Amino acid sequence: MNEKKIGNSKVFSFFDWVWRLMVLNLLTIVFSLGVITIMPAICAAFKSIKDTKENYNSKIIMPYIKNFIYLFRDTFAFSIILVALVGVAGYAFLWYDGVIGAVAGSPEKMDQQWQIIAMIAIVIVTLGIFIVSIAMMQVPMVINYFYYGYIDNIKLSFYMAFKYFMTTVIETIVVVVSIVLLVNALFIYHLIPMWLFFGISVPLYVMHAVSRRFYTYVSGQTEDDGEEIDYQNKKRKSTFF
Repeated sequence: MNEKKIGNSKVFSFFDWVWRLMVLNLLTIVFSLGVITIMPAICAAFKSIKDTKENYNSKIIMPYIKNFIYLFRDTFAFSIILVALVGVAGYAFLWYDGVIGAVAGSPEKMDQQWQIIAMIAIVIVTLGIFIVSIAMMQVPMVINYFYYGYIDNIKLSFYMAFKYFMTTVIETIVVVVSIVLLVNALFIYHLIPMWLFFGISVPLYVMHAVSRRFYTYVSGQTEDDGEEIDYQNKKRKSTFF
């Protein structure tokens, strides 16, 4: 069997992707440590997967770093939005939960109507978190298939999330499994390596696999002529700069 046949074999391709996803996962974790770099790191990993699937490159580290630098300006604000959203939603949830607890523990201290209001508020907050979260999951795809400013990217994220809702459901399940794995890894230490090596990159790989056809269609690209980045000359339109 010659080298070309080996390189094209399914077994070789499988282990090549295992190695590639491991490296991308570690790179994403390291580059996410700056907090505002979370979304740039995730989007860079997605683009690395997309480019590899479309045969733009076979290397891992340098293309990832180039993708991170290229995408940083157009994605770091999403990290700020994400952190702010988590903080505000978390505070609101805890506050309303505290109201319910206070009413349940001491009915004479507070009108029972407040308990009903608090319960409704928790439902609204939870629903809001869910809606924004499924839109945020579209950001890596939107950023890598379209060239719009922040506001238009946000609008398009919501549009794609609900336009292809069944695909969004699959993406949500994959992301939830990753989050559950991370939470359990904090208590079951032998799960830590699994998340460190595959907790981010595998969900991104699945998200690319299930959404590629729809994003290719909406963006007007074809399966074979996706646009390769010219890092020296290509510029993105940004409404922030």
